[in-house]
Amino acid sequence: MKKKTEKKQLNWCQKIAAHRGVSAHYPENTWAAFEAARQASVQWIETDVSMLQDETLIIFHDDRQGRTVSGDKLVAESLWADFADADAGVWKGPAFGGQPVPLLADLLVWGGQQGLRLNLEIKCHGSRQERTAQQLASVLQQTATDGIVVSSFDVYFLQILRQSMPDLRLASIHDEPVQMSKLLAETPAIEAVHLKHSLIRSPDDVAVFHDKGLDLRAWTVNDADRAVQLFDWGVDMVISDDPEQISSAAF
Repeated sequence: MKKKTEKKQLNWCQKIAAHRGVSAHYPENTWAAFEAARQASVQWIETDVSMLQDETLIIFHDDRQGRTVSGDKLVAESLWADFADADAGVWKGPAFGGQPVPLLADLLVWGGQQGLRLNLEIKCHGSRQERTAQQLASVLQQTATDGIVVSSFDVYFLQILRQSMPDLRLASIHDEPVQMSKLLAETPAIEAVHLKHSLIRSPDDVAVFHDKGLDLRAWTVNDADRAVQLFDWGVDMVISDDPEQISSAAF
């Protein structure tokens, strides 16, 4: 019975990623959200990486301040000094006040120490694909990347990054139906597609990716019944704000 339980836990840990950490209950992309994922035994964390004007790589989703941190500056026009003292937690509630904006370099160290795997979604604010790819490569080349997947909506960015890091695991992200021929022609040696879950309507929608040797990972899935359906259809992973809720229903 113990072995069966351990296998069951390992299975869900590999198939559910915490979207921006456990962002259903904690401020997204903060240490609090990431630590909650670790404590929940989540193996994969999805998070967002943005490059500032001074080329600092930070964990931040939006293209400007104002929603999760105070201010109104565009990320592409900001310096680290504009984020270094920002409170990234208080917007979620007073109990979360004082959460800093993490640096990518610090997250990579922490993730490695904790044995966690990271799905780094890269935001190319200001159409700086080349410099973003170069800066990201310079950081990743200093760490083990076996447990890292880099994903992006920006195919050009993925093409540039592939030139610098031929063995890095890559995935393309889509919020519209995928034209498979175009995807394979334009996207450089990806291992998976990260697809908006509402675009997956049948097992055939999953099989079309598997037939080309691609994993299919669905975002952002917060309904447990929907997650069960997607897994039954063969989806390889779901990305969820509330991974514990999904795991309790699906496994």
